[in-house]
This record gives sequence, C-alpha cells and structure tokens, in this order.
Amino acid sequence: MNTQRRFSWTLPLFLLGGALLGVWLLDERRRSAADASIEHPDNADYYVLNARLTSTNPQGQPAYEMTADKVLYFADGTSGLQQVHAYALGGSSSAWDLRADRGRISADGNRVDLMDNVRMEGELKGKPILVTTQAITVYPDTEQLESAAAVNIKGDIHVTDAVGMRGEFSKRRLELLSNVKTIITPK
Repeated sequence: MNTQRRFSWTLPLFLLGGALLGVWLLDERRRSAADASIEHPDNADYYVLNARLTSTNPQGQPAYEMTADKVLYFADGTSGLQQVHAYALGGSSSAWDLRADRGRISADGNRVDLMDNVRMEGELKGKPILVTTQAITVYPDTEQLESAAAVNIKGDIHVTDAVGMRGEFSKRRLELLSNVKTIITPK
C-alpha cells in the first residue's frame, strides 16, 4: 500500500518537473535565437551595443560626439561601426551632423571612414545644406574630411553634383574636386 502511494506521487512530480524543464528549454532556445540575430563576425574580439563616444580637443572642449548601434573591436586595433551618427562640432556652436550605415575607426583614432548612405547636414554661409555620398573620410584631430566618391549637395536654391570633395569643419568650407554640375532654381 505504501509503495503504491509513493508511486502515485512520484509520477505527477516527474511530469511537473518535465514540464518545467520543457518551458525552461523553450525559453533558452528563444533567448539563444535572439542572441544569434546580433551579427558578430568571427574575427572581432568583442562588441558594444548602443555605444556613445565624446572626444575633446586639446583645450578640453567637446570636439565631436558619436553614437553607433554596434561597435566591433578587432585585434588590429580598428573598430567597425554600424548605424553611425556623429556630430562634428567644428569649433563653433553649429555642428555638422553626419550619419552612415557603416563606419571604421583607425587603430590610432585619427581617421574615421563612413560608408554606405552617408548624409552630412550643416550650414555654409549661414544656409543649410545636405551632402549625400557613399563614402567620407573624417580626420577628427584636424577637423578635415575628404571623399573620392560621387557627392550630391542640396541647398535652399541649388543642387550640386560632383566627384570628390575636401573640406574643413572649423572653416565651414567644402571644395568639390571634379565633374561639378550645379542647377540653381530661383525662388
């Protein structure tokens, strides 16, 4: 009789334990699937999600701020960026706003390459402009930028296309290098 009661309690306990184990395994499976959706290349040492960086100039004032959805750190000291948003302050109260799908920071931090759907918004001579291209290289220490790619610049009354560009954030100056075509639409 005691043996039969012991077995009658054992079976429900085993079933309850099995059900709890099944729920736990399903939850772990869901969690691991969510972790797998984060791209992590085999050659990256580690990564940071939702990163924010503020760099200062020699006087201790903010020079630029940058956020990225993901930053991958590689053994060679370089960093890969995804969904980059940077503010280059350019020595004035009016910042240049840069966005790109991807980017890379050199090992010494002196060069930032922005790639894929690059947008740069700011002001030239007090008027807003939008620069779009597929690649821009920014040199944060010298506040300079360059691009060898095709560039499109939209202002309040003009659209300019060119191939290649150089510029300085602090001087608010852009130089277009070749094949420059501008269409001006009077107001």
